[in-house]
Amino acid sequence: MSAVTVIFYRLNISLNCIYKVTTIDIKKDEGCILKIVEYLNVPVKFYSADELKAVENIYPISNFVKKTVVVGSVARPSAYLGSNRGKEIYYTINDGVTLAVYRKEEKSQ
Repeated sequence: MSAVTVIFYRLNISLNCIYKVTTIDIKKDEGCILKIVEYLNVPVKFYSADELKAVENIYPISNFVKKTVVVGSVARPSAYLGSNRGKEIYYTINDGVTLAVYRKEEKSQ
């Protein structure tokens, strides 16, 4: 959690602005995902590999990630979909943890 706190502090964004955590469905039982969702008190949205594949071509593909979870990118596509195809604010990979921060796109009426 401290890594997320530090990143949001550096971005000058309150943790209260986080409205959702997104990732791939095979991580639904990962302790770190469950802990951050509980800590932030926000919902989590799990996407299937097929859902992420629909937008993965927008982002660089990692052969390691593709070999591991069948889709070449997870953080950016899931954040993109979870933000209603919003704008990327920040992206990082640090110590095996990947974080993509997106600004939510309001749905047009």
